[in-house]
Amino acid sequence: MNLARPLKAGETVINPTTSVASRRKEIAENDVIPALKGWAKFTPTLRVESLFATLRGKAQEQLLQVTNRIRIALLAAWLGLAVYFSAVVAPSAFGVLRSFDLGNANEIAGTIVSRGLTAVNKSGLLLSALLLIFSPAVKKYYGRRIFILQGLLLFVVAAATTAGEFVIAARMRNLRLAMNGHIDQVPLTDPNRIAFASLHGYSVTALSIAIIATLVLILVMIVAREKVDSIPTE
Repeated sequence: MNLARPLKAGETVINPTTSVASRRKEIAENDVIPALKGWAKFTPTLRVESLFATLRGKAQEQLLQVTNRIRIALLAAWLGLAVYFSAVVAPSAFGVLRSFDLGNANEIAGTIVSRGLTAVNKSGLLLSALLLIFSPAVKKYYGRRIFILQGLLLFVVAAATTAGEFVIAARMRNLRLAMNGHIDQVPLTDPNRIAFASLHGYSVTALSIAIIATLVLILVMIVAREKVDSIPTE
């Protein structure tokens, strides 16, 4: 007679030949381990890790803000220096010395302005080069177009100050030497005097381009929306 009863749904048959060790292993795999995995989601360790991830995201965001403020402050400082030199120092030097009716007033004023212009151009070149070198550090926090625009503006500042110092100003110094340092005594129709006046105009234009590019760059950095959402916080 067959005394075996039919199996219910979900019921399994235990093989009498199965060892006790294998049965315990089967229970552990099917019941205990999933339960432990579910409980592990709420362990204090994982909560601490999530907290640290959030803090890292906030720290990166604060670092970006500090970096932007430093970059803006440096650019604003150079912009103020360049504008003050162009609007105050250079005109004052020529105006004051000419008021004394000196025979070489233009030569003295030009020498003073030339040295000041060298400091402005070299500092602008150094600042723009440094910001270009370290710009990849903040690349992921900006949109692609904004980042490219910042790079182009920095390149314009670097190119304008480089041309102003090492091309235009260098040629002006050579022309001053060719005129034996007596520009005021050289006729206005002299080729060297004409070339010197033309280079002076180019020098003003180059510095003006650098000033405008720096001003636009500062405005872009202030109003540009940083990609803070891309910072991982989990």
